[in-house]
Amino acid sequence: MDKYSVTCEPGDIERHRPIATLAYLPFLCFVTFALGRRSKFALYHANQGLVLLIVAGVLGALMTYLELEVLVFHPHGAPIAVILWLGFLSILASYIGIGLQYAFRGVCEPLPLIGKWRLIPWD
Repeated sequence: MDKYSVTCEPGDIERHRPIATLAYLPFLCFVTFALGRRSKFALYHANQGLVLLIVAGVLGALMTYLELEVLVFHPHGAPIAVILWLGFLSILASYIGIGLQYAFRGVCEPLPLIGKWRLIPWD
C-alpha cells in the first residue's frame, strides 16, 4: 500500500461496491458521487473515475487535433490517424479495466500515473 491508497471499512466496501464500480464508466462517476456521498470507498472511486474522465477528455481533444494535423499535412495520414486513435482507445480501455477491477475487488488503490490527483474529498 502506498501513500495514495486509502483504507476503508469492510462494511462500507460491501455496501458500496456496485456503486463504486460504476465510477469508471464514462460520466457515471457523477452517479457514484451522488449515491455514495457518505461512503469513503465510493467517493474514492468517484474521484478516480472523475480524474480518468478529465484526462481522457483532454487527451481526446489533443488526439483530435493531432488527427487533423496528420490528415492535412501527411500524404498517408489516414492509417497514422487510425493507429493513434486505436492506441489512445486501448490505453483508455486498460485504465477503465484497472479501475473496474480495483472497485470490484474492494480495494482503494490509485490508478497508475493519474491516481494521485484528488478532486473529491473523501475524508
